[in-house]
Amino acid sequence: MNPSIRNKLDGLALRLEEINALRAEPGVTDNQDRFRQLSIEYAELTPVVNQYQAYCRAWDELEAARAMLTDQDSAMRAMAQEEIAHIQARIEQLEQQLQKLLLPKDPYGRWRSCTEAAANTAAIKKSLPVSSAKAPTRA
Repeated sequence: MNPSIRNKLDGLALRLEEINALRAEPGVTDNQDRFRQLSIEYAELTPVVNQYQAYCRAWDELEAARAMLTDQDSAMRAMAQEEIAHIQARIEQLEQQLQKLLLPKDPYGRWRSCTEAAANTAAIKKSLPVSSAKAPTRA
């Protein structure tokens, strides 16, 4: 993973801890706008930070498995090699998921999709002949 992305993720993890502390302060609950703002940020950061923590745990597991490669027992070394392959695959998956979570969100995405759906529905209705716009009759 790129060091700048890792630094960003570390910063997001720290921000999530900060938000948790701020939300626990008694004065924040008195200011509903501030509390709502912190809650929204918390909801946005939590999946990213959880995924990043899983990624870091996988790297720790990989290092532990690599340490087992120096074991005298050949069965342990073979088991470590299998484990390393599984962990590396999991790390790749976690990294791809993290990259998706880090993509910038379109703040108007929901609004656009609703208006586009309404526009598409209106266009479809306009293109239908009047007879097909009526409910089907049963014979």
